[in-house]
Amino acid sequence: MNLYISGSNRKHNSYNFLKKIKEDEDVLYSLDDLNIKHCIGCNACQKNEENKCILNDDMKAIYDNIDKCNKIIIMSPIYMNHITGILKNVIDRFNPFRE
Repeated sequence: MNLYISGSNRKHNSYNFLKKIKEDEDVLYSLDDLNIKHCIGCNACQKNEENKCILNDDMKAIYDNIDKCNKIIIMSPIYMNHITGILKNVIDRFNPFRE
C-alpha cells in the first residue's frame, strides 16, 4: 500500500493528479479535509514510550497509515517558493517517525 498526501488547500491539480495515479489499495489524504494542529515543539513524541504525538487531531489517521505503507507520496503546489503551510505542519508532525 502507498500513502498519498495532497498538500493543497483545495482539491484541484495536486489532488486530482494523485487521485488519478493511486491504486485501489492505496490511501489518499487531502489536507483540505483534515484538521491538523501545528506542532508545538514539546518533543513528547520523542520522550514517551509509544513515540506518538500528544496532540489529538486528524494526524492520527495519517500516523496509522504510515505504519502500514510501503511509500509516502506527497504533492504540493508551490506558493511563494515554498510548499503550502498546511503541508509544512504535517511534515513537522512526522517527528515521531524520525530515527
